[in-house]
Amino acid sequence: MKRELCSFIKKDDFEILEYTPTIFHLFYDRIEYISFQRKIRFLFEYFRGYKVYYLLANHTIVGYCVVSKGGGRYAFASCNDIVVGPYYIIPKFRGKHYSEILLSELLNCDKYSKLTAYVWIRKNNIPSLKCSEKVGFCVNGEANIVGLLRKIKIVYDGSGEYYVFKYGK
Repeated sequence: MKRELCSFIKKDDFEILEYTPTIFHLFYDRIEYISFQRKIRFLFEYFRGYKVYYLLANHTIVGYCVVSKGGGRYAFASCNDIVVGPYYIIPKFRGKHYSEILLSELLNCDKYSKLTAYVWIRKNNIPSLKCSEKVGFCVNGEANIVGLLRKIKIVYDGSGEYYVFKYGK
């Protein structure tokens, strides 16, 4: 099967391209190291369906964002919701608000604007926490990864390793 990127959103100063993963190519372009454990996780997600969106600025890939279906390992989201992330910006392009552009454009596009979106972020990932809040996500709770299938489960006692954010109606 041929790997290809499709233009998804095109503006004057950037473009967002959509990639539909294949079983052998979970990403179009690996711009960061992906551990074996994460490759296995994305392989499981492949069977549920996800998309990878690449942000191009000046005809150069500067980062990506994964959008998955809710439900499954995401105990806090229904199958009618989406889960955004991980998202990643190449280090030399950081500090230019590319992650905010990427998230804002995806969350407000026709395909996703009517859906409730969630993101879960490790509590010590300050740049991602700030970015999520700037684009309109609100803290919805705390969560931990539990069990062999590594489900993301909301906790109510303040012991969560992650924050879960919600965007939308």
